[in-house]
Amino acid sequence: MSVDFRGTAVVSSGESQGSLTIMAQKSGASTDKSVARLSAAEKDDEEPAPGADPFRLPDGRRMSIGDRFQYVLRLLPVEMREGLGRNEKTLRTWKDASDMSLDVIFALCAKTGTPVSWIIEGRVTMGAAREMAESFAYVPRLYVEASAGNGLVSPEMSDDADVVAFRSAWLRKLGINPRYARAMFARGDSMWPTINDGDLLLVDESITSVVDDGIYIIVSQGAVRVKRLQVRRDGSILLKSDNTAYEPEVVPASEIEDLRVAARVRWYGRAI
Repeated sequence: MSVDFRGTAVVSSGESQGSLTIMAQKSGASTDKSVARLSAAEKDDEEPAPGADPFRLPDGRRMSIGDRFQYVLRLLPVEMREGLGRNEKTLRTWKDASDMSLDVIFALCAKTGTPVSWIIEGRVTMGAAREMAESFAYVPRLYVEASAGNGLVSPEMSDDADVVAFRSAWLRKLGINPRYARAMFARGDSMWPTINDGDLLLVDESITSVVDDGIYIIVSQGAVRVKRLQVRRDGSILLKSDNTAYEPEVVPASEIEDLRVAARVRWYGRAI
């Protein structure tokens, strides 16, 4: 089943752009659009062809951060850029650090094998790459959609190649071990107004049982669904939709073994 990845892959609290500008300034990389850039002849000589070896990089200190980003972007064939989280037109307009987002840079470098520090600092430094790797967690986006409706028949959940970058400290603040964090999209309106159709869900796969009342990802009869679960005194589980147009469902205690709790929803986000 294909997944609609339209929308923005987000970094928590929108902190990525500000932190990127600070990092570039600390490294001595200019963020000023007036910085001296390579001549047209030099740029033509060094422009990479799609599929070129990303480690044969020019001297990034002679380039602005925008030039370095665009250089690496050209390493990636156009048809492979969809998973970067921004549309092609937007990516081509990025010229300095204030335009950019760290989650996109991480994804671009992961797809091309380019050291992140080369874009940020203009040189390959293990220290900078290690610092950023420790600050951010790469959360896989699952190759399924959780239905906020009557149930969406989906294959077994598996990790897709695309990732979403979140600050590790922010994940832990939510109570999520980054190792067990996953991202997926919701489809349907049964959880409206809490969760809308197309919302990005951040889920915790370490939770595979109903520990208390909350919103969970469940798998039942081949359908992956997002529902509010409540354990009743008789041992049954109530599946509730926030949208009052949908009737609650009751799973008797004798049938609970057929209900698999895959994860708990810890956060959701949407474009405005």
